[in-house]
Amino acid sequence: MYKIKNWDERYENNRSRRVKDLQWVPTPNHHDGDGFIHVMSVPDAAEAFAGWMLILQVASRCHPRGTLVRANGTPHNAASLAAKTRGQVTWFKKALKLLSGPDVGWLEFDEIPEENDKAHLDVTSTSPKCHPSDSEVTKKERKKEGKERKNKPLRGWEEIYQAYPRKVGKEDAKKAIASALKGYDHAYLLDATVAFAAAVNGADKKFIPYPATWFRGGRYDDDRAEWGRIGRERKTGMDLRVSKDALRVRRDELRQKETVIRNGEMSYGPYRNTNGDLKPEFAKELKDVEINLKKIMGEQMNL
Repeated sequence: MYKIKNWDERYENNRSRRVKDLQWVPTPNHHDGDGFIHVMSVPDAAEAFAGWMLILQVASRCHPRGTLVRANGTPHNAASLAAKTRGQVTWFKKALKLLSGPDVGWLEFDEIPEENDKAHLDVTSTSPKCHPSDSEVTKKERKKEGKERKNKPLRGWEEIYQAYPRKVGKEDAKKAIASALKGYDHAYLLDATVAFAAAVNGADKKFIPYPATWFRGGRYDDDRAEWGRIGRERKTGMDLRVSKDALRVRRDELRQKETVIRNGEMSYGPYRNTNGDLKPEFAKELKDVEINLKKIMGEQMNL
């Protein structure tokens, strides 16, 4: 498992040592160390450092402190850290690899605490055993672990399926979710599914992927900000019928862009033409959106 190097010296003080369950964690505030300088020099440094801050917070509440081990005895990995903190899996993948390397050394490896050995062996697929880093396990051991996981009873897929906003192809979805559960915690997948359902609420369901497609494609790791655009935006020139709520969102967005441009608040950007007007393709889209919205509302009034 991972643990914070020199935890007691760097991240504890006379007050924290008196507290059984920390609600905070003291951290150094100097920025001249070799490790910090190296972290800030890599691509996506902000994401890696965000992962590090969340890792510190999680470690402060683990037992023993400073380790990255869950209550059931299994070590944390990128997926479980993301599920616990609501951060992005990519942050933790970058952070764990970077911070345990020789250039930084903020993380190091340690054995699972003895009191957690039994819990570590008793974990079922409802709380999957997370994968150690590549430096800790051979490919042969990974293959053996995968076979053992495959033979365990499938649990929890139904809850994830029910949370998905489109209920089609259930048997195919079951297989896709089962496959995803081999590498990700149930809690992480469920959280991502619930968040996706909330993001596409009100969008036309025909533009929402089948659940099997979504899980098989690993879409739960997508940038969540992109989910809100499904069924609400279209490429200019395409005939895209969307729900009333989605049309209203797009109409209001285009109207706002048009107002900002005409008020002189936007002097550049993809929506603005050289003469200061909304570009023709977006002006046409705005008109089409307004017509379709009136048509939908008119049909509802005639029901």
